[in-house]
Amino acid sequence: MNIDLDRLAELVNLFKGARISELTIRDGDDCITLKKSLVCSPQSGTAASAPAAPPAPADTLPARREAEEPAAETAAAELETTRYVTVKANMVGTFSLGEKPGGEPLVRVGQQVETGQVVCTIESMKLVHEVHTSAAGTVVQILAEDGQPVEYGSDLMLIEAEGGSGRD
Repeated sequence: MNIDLDRLAELVNLFKGARISELTIRDGDDCITLKKSLVCSPQSGTAASAPAAPPAPADTLPARREAEEPAAETAAAELETTRYVTVKANMVGTFSLGEKPGGEPLVRVGQQVETGQVVCTIESMKLVHEVHTSAAGTVVQILAEDGQPVEYGSDLMLIEAEGGSGRD
């Protein structure tokens, strides 16, 4: 990939200040994706969000050329990314850390969770739906803000899987 590093640095700086969480730039077979997350830190009455460095990879991902990567490097990258499990929204609605909006959180950052455990809820059409985790591990980041709307497939939480073998 022929990339102007000054231009890339400029894009990264613009991305950091923008109100978007993901940006993908494609040039033929080459692709660069920039991602960032917001952390929800519950406070009495309101929840504030602030940019946070993710515990896994950095905000910028290196350009990938699948055909040129050696198999060992690809396997190592897969191990690193499968160490974390992303809990995703299973429907469109209002995200809640508790059993109901404004309720006591079901889980907190640093808490151990079991496979199938209810970790949050989504209210949709006046019904509260449970969201379960697909892996046992430790909650390392809450990505959605309590009481805010979420789309189907939105990232809600990040869990470090026990034994480092989680899956999305």
